[in-house]
Amino acid sequence: MAVASRDLSRDGRFKAREAAKAEGLASLLAVPLISKGRTLGVLNIYTRTPRDFSPDEQALVFTLASEACMAIENARLYREARHQARSMRHVMEEVNHRIKNNLQTIIGLMHLYMAERGDPATCGALREIVGRIQAIAVVHELLLDTDITAICAKEASQRILDNVRQSMAGPDLKVCGQVSGAAVRLPSRKATALASAINELITNAVKHGFAGRREGSIFVSLQEGAGKVLVQVRDDGVGLPEGFDPSRDARLGLRIVQGIVEQDLGGEFTLSIDAGTTARITFAK
Repeated sequence: MAVASRDLSRDGRFKAREAAKAEGLASLLAVPLISKGRTLGVLNIYTRTPRDFSPDEQALVFTLASEACMAIENARLYREARHQARSMRHVMEEVNHRIKNNLQTIIGLMHLYMAERGDPATCGALREIVGRIQAIAVVHELLLDTDITAICAKEASQRILDNVRQSMAGPDLKVCGQVSGAAVRLPSRKATALASAINELITNAVKHGFAGRREGSIFVSLQEGAGKVLVQVRDDGVGLPEGFDPSRDARLGLRIVQGIVEQDLGGEFTLSIDAGTTARITFAK
């Protein structure tokens, strides 16, 4: 309900009559700012000459008051949303930090176990497991270092490639690598799945693609367009055996990739031979 006064200096409802006179204020139209049953304030319209406010003028001020209420309420909601976002980010950072530390602890324990056992077959299997854990740890590292809502798949691929080259390539094998293409950003769940698949493909290339050789190269490329992502992992190794059928002849690593791509990414996985082996992963972003 609006309150109007033609002459503040004579209006007993107005306590600051002397102050109004000193400021040269004559008339007043006051409209309360009310939102969801709460009074947020008052919109006051003053004039320097005595006058009455017409119904149209009062309607206009009511409209302005309504818009002001919406602006104040939106500002409050925005402030609350920012506070909640900061709180959520803090929680997510703490969760990712703990997960990363736990994964690093597991990796450290497995390295100690390998050092004690010394058995080549056992150590080889454990190194593959460590590589899979490191691929997941890479995602959590990036979640801490960058935006917690999205991961740069290109940066994750580079870290995975570096990890595999350091841990899997022995002293008699030099592996070069390069990651190129688009800086595709993915939500953490898809980024984790893709990181695991890329780790398996790079590990498989190091283990089987360069048999009998002293050096080799691995190339990872990422492309995106029309809502889809294409990831290619190519090596210049010996290639797949003649008549190789992935559904029949694939080893554990390739079967893991097939399952990740189809079940976790909802995509397609293919292999081709051209001066080495090229693995392609395609999925909707």
